[in-house]
Formats: sequence, C-alpha cells, structure tokens
Amino acid sequence: ECRPCAWFHKPQGCENGAECRHCHLCPDGEIRERRKTKVANLKKTAPAKGADADLDHALWQVQKQQEVMIAAAAWQVHQQQQLAYSAVAMAVAAQQQWEAAASPLAASGAFVGFGALSADCLGGLGASSPMSANDASPGAAAAASAAAAAAAMASMMPGSPQAVAAVAAASQAAATGLPSVGSAQHPGRCRPCAWFWKPQGCHNGQNCAHCHLCPEGELRDRRRAKETAMRMGAVLPIGKGGPASAGGSTPGASPTGASPRALKIAPILAQSS
Repeated sequence: ECRPCAWFHKPQGCENGAECRHCHLCPDGEIRERRKTKVANLKKTAPAKGADADLDHALWQVQKQQEVMIAAAAWQVHQQQQLAYSAVAMAVAAQQQWEAAASPLAASGAFVGFGALSADCLGGLGASSPMSANDASPGAAAAASAAAAAAAMASMMPGSPQAVAAVAAASQAAATGLPSVGSAQHPGRCRPCAWFWKPQGCHNGQNCAHCHLCPEGELRDRRRAKETAMRMGAVLPIGKGGPASAGGSTPGASPTGASPRALKIAPILAQSS
C-alpha cells in the first residue's frame, strides 16, 4: 500500500532523505510497473462499464417513450372530450336556429321529439324500431341516421339539456330532408362546409352547422370574391374611406361602427357564385 518515491533511484537521489513521505524500499521501476497494471485493469473493466452505460441509456429511452405515450394518450382523451363538447355545442346552436320552425313541424306530426325515440332506436336502430321496420324511404334513412348520431351525443351526457337539444336538432334536420342543419339557409345565407367534399368527409354528418348543399369549391370562390371586392373597394372598414366617413350612413351598418363590411359585396358574391 506504499507509494514509491520517484527520485530515490535517480542519480541525484531523493533530497528529502529520511523525511520523504514516499517509499524508498520499492525496487527501481516499481512506479512504471504499477502504472502498467492499472492501465491493464482499466482495459478489462471498460467493456463491462460500457455495457452498463448502454443498458442505462436503453432504460432511459424506454422510460422517455413511455412518458411520451402516456402524454399522447392523455392528449387524445382531452381532444375527444373537446370534440364531444363541440358537437353538443353545435347541436345546441342548431336547435336555436330551428326554434322558429319547430312549432309547425310538431303540429304536422313530422317532428320527432326526444320522447318519441324508443330504447331500441337509441340503442342502434334495430329491427324492433318502427322506423326501420316500416319505412325504407330516403327520408326515413336520414331520420334514422340523425337519430343514431343524436343518440351518441345523448350517451355522452345523458339526461342533460344539451343532449335533449342535440336529439331535437337532429330530428328536425331529418324531418325536413336536409343533409345538414346548416343547409337550411342555402342558398345565400349559408356557410359552406370545409370538410364535406374532402376524402374523409364531414364527421359531424347531419348535425353539422355548415351547409352540405353548396358545390365543391364554393368556399374557395367566396374567399376569392371577397378578396376581389376588397381590392375594388367594395369592402371597406366603417370610418376609413367608406360611405359612412363622408358624412352619410351605410344602410344596414352597425351604429357602433363595428361591422367591417359594406352592402356592395352582395352583388359581387352573387355574380361570382
């Protein structure tokens, strides 16, 4: 366990003499031999330490992958909940749009209320459902599809007013034969659906608050028409060079000046579409 003196076997010797704190009994070359032995031992143990390091790195990678997968699963659940809430909110908005037409539909018997949907109908529109057993018309198929979608919404939040409104909105859209709730304002005041003409289609189906009757490319044509109208000066912010800034008032403009549109855009949109 001693430490050989590096100067004892040299020509000049060790200047510390008896006070030297290193060993003067070790033979010449002991320091060199010990250094070689240490290097050899390090070379033998290096692969084992490298394997341990690789194992630790692999375990760390697995742990990180698990953390990423858990975070992705939690995000996916959150997104599904947000989509469910958005679908219910869209159904509630559609219900508000259809309130004016609900009374005549109910009086004529065409309105399918929440209470009229049986357990078999809500469970999957089986053979025991009167609608699937007797009706084979396209209107009946649309009503069945709307009821199934509404039942799915109702199962998310059973017994809530939002679920009842979702079923009512889907039933009203099916009774009128429209492909979506937002198609009621077609043409002119509707808002084209951006997903209906895509390969994956519109996941909201008949409960979509946008129009499914507009032709493909209608959304792009309206956007181009709006840009053209803005370049021509037909669309101007209120108070920035428009008719209202010249002392007059634009018909239909908001008294607070919050509306950025002028009525001149309507003929341009009509010609473009």
